[in-house]
Amino acid sequence: MSLNYYASFRLRRILSFLLLMVLLTALGFTVVAKDRHKPPVAPAKTTKRDTRETAAKPAKSNANKRDTAADKRSNKQTAQDKAAAAKDKGKNSKREREKAARLVADRRRQEALEAERRRRAAAAAAEARRRAIDQGLRDETQANILRDETTGEDLEIRRIAIQALGNKAGSVVVMDPRSGRVFTVVNQDWALRKGYKPCSTIKLVTGMAGLSEHVIDNGDTVNIADRNYRLDLTDSLAYSNNGYFQNVGGQVGFERMVKYARQLGLGEPTGINQPNESAGRVPLFKSGYAVNHMSSHGDDFEVTPIQLATLVSAMANGGNLLTPHLPRTPEENYNFRRIVRRRIDVS
Repeated sequence: MSLNYYASFRLRRILSFLLLMVLLTALGFTVVAKDRHKPPVAPAKTTKRDTRETAAKPAKSNANKRDTAADKRSNKQTAQDKAAAAKDKGKNSKREREKAARLVADRRRQEALEAERRRRAAAAAAEARRRAIDQGLRDETQANILRDETTGEDLEIRRIAIQALGNKAGSVVVMDPRSGRVFTVVNQDWALRKGYKPCSTIKLVTGMAGLSEHVIDNGDTVNIADRNYRLDLTDSLAYSNNGYFQNVGGQVGFERMVKYARQLGLGEPTGINQPNESAGRVPLFKSGYAVNHMSSHGDDFEVTPIQLATLVSAMANGGNLLTPHLPRTPEENYNFRRIVRRRIDVS
């Protein structure tokens, strides 16, 4: 009984499964059949606008390609233009610099020419002033000579002295160094009444001071700064060497230099028998290099030609500083005698 029931149960399950399979198969055929009988889907209706857009798409794509190529060409051209512009700018900048340099050079050349023109004009003006001054002094000399008092003078010696002076501005004193007798004074106003800077004639005082103070002796030499040679006193006087006498004067010193200048008659009247004689002048004080320069150039001295005549005479006659005298009458000439103002050691 149980066996039949079990067989019957299995049979029912098999039949149920088969029935399910049949139903599923039938259902699949039904779906397929429905799909087969379903009307086909009509394609989307194409409008003219869609056609144009569809046709335009390749054209637009081509245009984009052309635009891209144009952009590339434009960018390339822009880069080339920029490079050309930079090159032109460089050229322009170089030309501008060259132009500016030429302008500067032209301006400097013009300035140099103008400076040279001004320099020449100033030099010409200075030369004109110098010539005018020289001419004025020459004219004054000639006018003074015409006013000279020639009584008692040796007229032949005077003629020779005037001839030697020529057209120069100056004065001439002719004196016997042994006696002090004056033969002639040409341009007496300048010779007796005006003092002048002695310039290199002061070297006679410096040389005597150097000898007296044993800074030098007649055969000694003195080193000259920045020179490759040595000079003695004789050569230094002959060539008027400034360095030599500056060296000597600096060693002698200011006070002793002035002392010897006064001993030689500077800074006081000579005592000549002429009115209104000038005493001249000696410096009051100097120090440092000013003493050296004074010893070669006579800075701040004022000396008359008659004072120089007595100074040179004292050196020539062995140290006798004489009183010059110009006899004006036969009686003065007869009574003339030498007058020694003082004795100077010039040995």
